[in-house]
Amino acid sequence: VFLDPFSPLYPGRIGNVLSMLGRHAEGLVEINRGLEIDSLNQVTLLKGAMVAMRIPDTARARVLARKIMNVPPWNGFSIYVHARLGEPAAARRILAPMQMRNPRAWNAQTAIAYGALGLGDTALALTALERATDRGEIWPHFVSHTGPEFDSIRNSARFQALLRRSGDQVHDELI
Repeated sequence: VFLDPFSPLYPGRIGNVLSMLGRHAEGLVEINRGLEIDSLNQVTLLKGAMVAMRIPDTARARVLARKIMNVPPWNGFSIYVHARLGEPAAARRILAPMQMRNPRAWNAQTAIAYGALGLGDTALALTALERATDRGEIWPHFVSHTGPEFDSIRNSARFQALLRRSGDQVHDELI
């Protein structure tokens, strides 16, 4: 596997994995390295926000979440972060227009699902993931299903069926 030393994706993903393993300081170093390479890379921003929430550094998580683009699927992560930081009104301000828009943009169902997970609405999250799967959205490949974002639905029969249906063979991996 070739790892581009100038790509922010690798340090962003490694930083998140290290944090998930409880190695937050090392994870933060990798996240910072990724953001030095590209301060607007959406994957690194969202991974950075997740790491910041685990430390916890709510101020940094909030700043990183605000840099995430307001388009699907990225805005779903922004909704998640705001909701988990105790800002449900801010989360719903981003989510509501997405739910009303018809037709919905590609990956909108993915964004709705991530936002719903942050808000603790597991029924909406699972329904949105089912719709995302029906639409061919590539939600299984955006974030690790072993992360805490999926704790509330991980053992759900509906979620397990979705992983099988989506053909996701990597859902047990950390990256």
